[in-house]
Amino acid sequence: MSKTLLETLLPATLTLFLGPWSDRHGRKPLLLFPLIGHATTYAAYAGLSTIDHLPPRYLLPASIPIALTGGFIALILSSYSYIADVSHADKRGLRLSLVEVSVSLSSISGNAVCAPLYKAYGFVGIFTTAAGLCLVGFFYVLFLLPESITPPHSQPENSNVKCVFLQETVVEVFKVSFKWRPNYGRAIVLLSATALSFYVVTLIGEGGIMYLYTIKKFGWTVEDYTRLSIAALSMSAICTFGTIYIFVNVLHFSETLVAAVGFICKIISALLAAFSPYSWYLYLAALANAFGGICTSLIRSTMSKTVPPSEVGSVFSLTAALESVMPLVASPLYTAVYNATIASFAGAFYLMSAVFYAVNVGLSLALACLQRKCSRSGYYEELPSNDSCPASVDA
Repeated sequence: MSKTLLETLLPATLTLFLGPWSDRHGRKPLLLFPLIGHATTYAAYAGLSTIDHLPPRYLLPASIPIALTGGFIALILSSYSYIADVSHADKRGLRLSLVEVSVSLSSISGNAVCAPLYKAYGFVGIFTTAAGLCLVGFFYVLFLLPESITPPHSQPENSNVKCVFLQETVVEVFKVSFKWRPNYGRAIVLLSATALSFYVVTLIGEGGIMYLYTIKKFGWTVEDYTRLSIAALSMSAICTFGTIYIFVNVLHFSETLVAAVGFICKIISALLAAFSPYSWYLYLAALANAFGGICTSLIRSTMSKTVPPSEVGSVFSLTAALESVMPLVASPLYTAVYNATIASFAGAFYLMSAVFYAVNVGLSLALACLQRKCSRSGYYEELPSNDSCPASVDA
């Protein structure tokens, strides 16, 4: 818990500063810092792994580099922002889904190589490999990845790293996220952020309980659960990319309507898992859940199209901060429900997930209605010179 708090709370706060800073000064620093932070932490773990009988509390300082450089939250934030910068609006949902597909495929690869590495070289081999891969990513970004933001030629004196922590920077996140926009733009941004937050609650909550559920109901071993996890990640990678490509890019369906269908698939998945009489039902649930993997990419795509490119980092910062603190809500909530129902109905926590997914179906349909009501294609419109809402236009 201490490790989670250290690697979550500080990065969550940092994201409120980093997004708007990257809107003005570029995405590459925001990609580079988390990579070098992770590399340093993994290198520290490799060194600490050589010490026998080390008390666990001595592992905590190794998490400080990750916390100070924004952690995985900043890495994902910068990846989404960079892709939004370099992608045409019609392709943005598909390309944003590549981030989630990449995470799924790399998780499968990590699970596959971890056991052989441990047998051959122990924990030192695992953490050294992890540090080396982070350095590969660091040098790739540093030397080969072009910057997607062109900073203005005339920078103010405080345009260096110090200006990241200016009070005006974090104020800008909330100002950008809550200001009035034409065609219900503010409502679309806030509804999207709410849907993403609810999704993270279910993702973290289910992830912390599902293994215990399979042991309780079906007597599964670690190997059984690992096979399901790999199958679920594989199906998710294929279905996420394929579904978005077919329904959004080829058939040109509304992104928000497709997201609503994805959340419906997640409701079906949760019900299958909750009431499964046999263990193989969990694979059916994983298949239905795989089609729900499209939701977050399409919601983020909708959000990024509602604001100008110069504000994408700011609105993504707000969602990243909200998503990063959701585990602090999800883990106690799902643990309490599971402990209270384990004797009578161990799958009750899935019903709670189904309720959250149903709320997100409603939010996605609301987004679709707002866009249809305004007859908008999803692209942002320039604000008038003053940010106040005109009296004749709904906010």
